Amino acid sequence: MSEQLTGWLQVVIGVVALLLPFLPVLRKSNQRHVRTVRHSHWKIGGIERTRLDLTDDSQS
Repeated sequence: MSEQLTGWLQVVIGVVALLLPFLPVLRKSNQRHVRTVRHSHWKIGGIERTRLDLTDDSQS
């Protein structure tokens, strides 16, 4: 009985090891990522204000 159990465990571990590299492919691949980088610059004496927003809207 223990030989059968170890055999089945080897089969299960083998199947999991084969499927593990493909998990990222099997997951949802059309996720949308929006990333915003914001830069602000101030100069108090003459009141100068600069603001830069960079938005990266990529779909992977």
